[in-house]
Amino acid sequence: IKVTRYEIKDISPTETIEKAMEQQMRAEREKRAGILASEGEKAARINISKGDRQSSINLSKGERQKRINEAEGRAQAIEITSEATAEGLTMVAEALRLPKGKSAMALRLAEQYLDQFGSIIKTAETSVLPDDFARLKALIDTVTPTLGGKAQGGRV
Repeated sequence: IKVTRYEIKDISPTETIEKAMEQQMRAEREKRAGILASEGEKAARINISKGDRQSSINLSKGERQKRINEAEGRAQAIEITSEATAEGLTMVAEALRLPKGKSAMALRLAEQYLDQFGSIIKTAETSVLPDDFARLKALIDTVTPTLGGKAQGGRV
């Protein structure tokens, strides 16, 4: 007789072997659980750092855009002011070419001088009159008749 196959219906290992096998299976499960937990923590740290990085990038881009917008606003304000000043100077130059334009300009400057001088005197506790005040009156006296106005009682 030659046996080529055999069938084992039931194997009952000894109690010590069963305990050893259970310990090995428990150790293997704990090892896999530890690996999964550490991989989860690693992935969480990576995601947090990527989020922090993206947040920093977004904040710096926002700050950069804010600075660009402010600079463009200042540039536009300067451009508008410059254009208005140039237009005003052109109008003044054209007015000076007109007959009696220089006299009108001198009168306007004298009026502005007196307005500013008056506001300074109102707010100041002590007032000192400038030495060229007499020259200003002489200028007004010469300009007023040229423009066709009449000084009343020598006062302007």
